[in-house]
Amino acid sequence: MIAFDECCYYPASREYAETAIKRTHQWAERCLRQNQKSKIKNQKFGKGTQALYGVVQGGVYEDLRKESAKFIGGLPFTGIAIGGVSVGESKEEARSVLDWVVPHLPGEKPRHLLGVGEIDDIFTLVEKGIDSFDCVMPTRLGRMGHLLIQNSKFKIQDSRWTIDITKLRYAKDKNPIDERCGCFVCQNYSRAYINHLFRARELLAYRLATYHNLYFLEKLVEKIRLSIKEGTFLDFKKEWL
Repeated sequence: MIAFDECCYYPASREYAETAIKRTHQWAERCLRQNQKSKIKNQKFGKGTQALYGVVQGGVYEDLRKESAKFIGGLPFTGIAIGGVSVGESKEEARSVLDWVVPHLPGEKPRHLLGVGEIDDIFTLVEKGIDSFDCVMPTRLGRMGHLLIQNSKFKIQDSRWTIDITKLRYAKDKNPIDERCGCFVCQNYSRAYINHLFRARELLAYRLATYHNLYFLEKLVEKIRLSIKEGTFLDFKKEWL
């Protein structure tokens, strides 16, 4: 579970950012108190409890971010979430926020970044000490017909890591979405068939596309974990970026 927070828009004024972190910190304390009551109640009835994460806010203001990181990191949350990034600021600014925040978080607690999950971002987040993240990107792209691929494999692509399967060029393409993916969709359906489904507006199109994109990212993160264990992360990163 994620405690309530007030996410600063971009570009928010310093005055607004200060008000937002004050409210976020107050909500964090209230969430912890209520969660403790729920734990006692659940234990009484033999039920388990969920992990509760606090949220670091502060906009793009370094001192506010550090203040929030220290405050939230000092509370008895199970883990720490970092919010208010990828809300309009540049990727460079988002990375700066992580540089300010991560050193002030407790090392023994998992760190989650809210709302970020593009492929190049994932590698950056891992390098900066982020353990998990969430993003609507794979499902949103899937519903639009944008399917994830490993870019270096294909000569024709529509963006750095996707193909737009709705385009006419795929109408007779008998290849899988991505030869190296290995998911259920890539093993059983051609690009041409999925192109047909989207053009016919069959609901199966959105399901298959979404399934593929989710599987693709899950496997990517699994490979990143393995590369870290094997000490080959930098080589793996070069292969992708």
